[in-house]
Amino acid sequence: MSYQNIEEYFTQFNDNAETIIVIFISDHLPDLSRFCKLKKLTCQHNNLTYLPFLPSTLEILHCSDNKLTCLPPLPSNLKELWCSENILTHLPSLPSSLENLECNHNQLVCLPPLPLSLKILSCWNNKLTHLPLLPSSLAKMTCHNNKLTHLPPLPSELKELYCIDNELTCLPPLPSILENLECDRNQLTELPPLPSSLKNLECNYNKLICLPPLPSSLKTLRCYNNQLTRLPLLPDTLKDFDCHDNKLSCLPPLPSSFKVLFCYNNNLSCLPPLPSSLKILFCYNNELTCLPPLPSSLTKLNCKNNQLTCLPSLPSSLKTLVCHNNKLTCLPALPSYLEEIHCYNNLFMDFYIERENYLFMSDYIAKLRNQINIINQFRELFYALKYKKKFQQLLWVHIREPKIRNKYHPNNLIAILEGKEDMTLDKLDELLDEW
Repeated sequence: MSYQNIEEYFTQFNDNAETIIVIFISDHLPDLSRFCKLKKLTCQHNNLTYLPFLPSTLEILHCSDNKLTCLPPLPSNLKELWCSENILTHLPSLPSSLENLECNHNQLVCLPPLPLSLKILSCWNNKLTHLPLLPSSLAKMTCHNNKLTHLPPLPSELKELYCIDNELTCLPPLPSILENLECDRNQLTELPPLPSSLKNLECNYNKLICLPPLPSSLKTLRCYNNQLTRLPLLPDTLKDFDCHDNKLSCLPPLPSSFKVLFCYNNNLSCLPPLPSSLKILFCYNNELTCLPPLPSSLTKLNCKNNQLTCLPSLPSSLKTLVCHNNKLTCLPALPSYLEEIHCYNNLFMDFYIERENYLFMSDYIAKLRNQINIINQFRELFYALKYKKKFQQLLWVHIREPKIRNKYHPNNLIAILEGKEDMTLDKLDELLDEW
């Protein structure tokens, strides 16, 4: 059914309506005073420039994505206020019953005092330079993309804190039950002690030179684009880890649950043993001279721009190999499922094949695999012949000769002849033959 205007649209609602959803694109709403039992008003995604007086019974107000520059006085029973994506520069006084405040993407420079009942505060993408005192009931706060230089004391009930892209130089003490902390893109040089409950930590794009001890509950750690020179011990629970673009010279032992490791753009000279479950390894732009044995689960390996002289055996699961700009003198046998390889700018130019000569990567890999097999077979034969005499000499000097000297030492003969002084010459000849 179509309506000619917003007034006509509202005729479908009776006076006792508890929920009104405005889907009519309009720049205003009619008078709402006749709705004496209204609890929820949804009028988002319109062109509203103002709201009428709101019924005192209203508990939920959704007015996001409009052109509102201010809000009317809020009902005393309001529990949820969603007013994001407007042009608000300030908010009215907040009722003491409010539990959820979402005011993202506005022009707010400050917030009014927050009610003690508030559980969720989301005020990102505004122009806030500071926050009011946070209520003790607050469980989740999202305040990223503002101009905050500091945070107020954090309530003890806070479980989630998202303060990305501000101007913070430090964080206050963290609540003991905090589970999620995202503080990317600030000016942090250190982090406070981390609570034992923490599950996710993202502190990318800061100025951190070290991290505090990590809790045993941690599942996600993303600390890339900092100035880290070392890392603490990684908990066994960790599954998602990213430390690229730092100044790390080594990594701690890696948890067995790892599936992805991004450690590129560091100063790494070696890697620890790799988890058996690892699928993706990006360790390019480091100072690696060798790689540890690769797990059988690995599908992608990018180790370009290092100092590698050789590669370990490649697992049959590998599909992508990027190893250009190293000092490789040879390549191991290529897995049959390999789909992509980039190995230019190394030291095996005698058998390297230009990729540009092949339209399809599969044809290029097939030709390269054949060349590698020929070279490796020749290398095995060459070294087998080259070291044959040395191996024979080594076998004689260290194994066979010592056994012979021990077995035919005169002391052994003396021991055999003891107590046989009356032995005839014939018997003696027989004994010597056996010996």
